[in-house]
Amino acid sequence: MISVVVPAYNEEKTISKCLEVISAQECELIVVVGGTDNTAKVAKKYGKVVLDKKCSGAGPARNIGAKLAKGDVILFTDGDTLVPLNWVEKYNKVFSDENVVAVGGIVKPLEGSLIDRIVYKINQDWFYRLTALVGFYQLSGNNCGYRRKGFLSVGGFDEELTMLEDTELPLRMKALGRIISIGSIFVETSPRRMNENGYFRVWIKFMGAYLKWFVLGQKPKEKYFASAN
Repeated sequence: MISVVVPAYNEEKTISKCLEVISAQECELIVVVGGTDNTAKVAKKYGKVVLDKKCSGAGPARNIGAKLAKGDVILFTDGDTLVPLNWVEKYNKVFSDENVVAVGGIVKPLEGSLIDRIVYKINQDWFYRLTALVGFYQLSGNNCGYRRKGFLSVGGFDEELTMLEDTELPLRMKALGRIISIGSIFVETSPRRMNENGYFRVWIKFMGAYLKWFVLGQKPKEKYFASAN
């Protein structure tokens, strides 16, 4: 059995499209809702809804859903993201290999501009695949899957990290088995927050977080987007 966990923060306008596609696939669906809008009311039509009243971030929200999940494999995506109709099936085939403990795909912009498509192609496709070649797996939080037993045994996403939590987790999972990055497993996500904050500004935050983490040994405290939980 596969479970899908979707953290959603003020995604009232987008959550229906996301959950409609997921609920049509063979899986358990858990939505962890934060924010102040009607996301929870909309999400209840499609699956189990958990309210994250602390709204402390996507990592903690994913962990909440994972602990409630019944599936042997847990997939993660976001409330502003659209997965293809065979998304669960593709992950299921990869996890048929018992040695695989984590899998990640690529991310495309949903209805984005040419600039959006170029930036996403470089950052969340080529860059992910390039680093995977040297064993540094970056499994985007809105398109990844973990074997539940291993995920829980390492403590899930590091809740103290406000950035790069989806990059840090695979580093701990490597000791448990194979990690795979697959270009054919993709999702499309809204670039609206990227556009609101500016790609350059987000890139600076991203590089600063890498510097703090890998060079200075400090956990980054910044957040990608001020508009998100």
